Amino acid sequence: MRLFEVTALLLLVVMMSMSHSAAAPTKYLDELCANPTKCEGINDNGWFPLGEGRCVKAFNSTDLNFENAEKACNQYTSDNNFTAHLVSIHSMKELDQVVCAMYTVTPRRPPYWIGLNLTYHYENNLIYDWTDGTGYDFDYFAYQQPNFYNQEQECVEINYNYWGQWNDVNCIYTRPYVCAVKVR
Repeated sequence: MRLFEVTALLLLVVMMSMSHSAAAPTKYLDELCANPTKCEGINDNGWFPLGEGRCVKAFNSTDLNFENAEKACNQYTSDNNFTAHLVSIHSMKELDQVVCAMYTVTPRRPPYWIGLNLTYHYENNLIYDWTDGTGYDFDYFAYQQPNFYNQEQECVEINYNYWGQWNDVNCIYTRPYVCAVKVR
């Protein structure tokens, strides 16, 4: 094959994979998020199981800054009187469950607040913590994120570029948000 033919063939393969990947997320999410089960342990509609012993709910009717989104989550309590927080995510399975909670509310893929925020930075050392106090043991940041751009991006949003990807942004931005509450 000549160089021109090889280049054209590679371009065709890339274009076909791009069109397939553009359609795949919705089909994948339709299958992944089919038949969600109601979460036991909280007396409010729209909460879904999250990992072991937690429930998750996405709120997209009001956009709030990070601090006010955390306060809005704190208004919810489980049947065992555990206070809700912005969601913490500790595994790929939990990430999928959070994505399903958002997708169930709206398939448009807006960015939502999650409970991860920068608590310490010195030069290139960035230390993040979850608002619920659990350990930071998993992340799903997009390529070249977090970047702490202009030293103003201290809070984390989900759905950057693709469903579930994380990005650091300024905490004063307003977003819908995802809450989680411990139920046992």
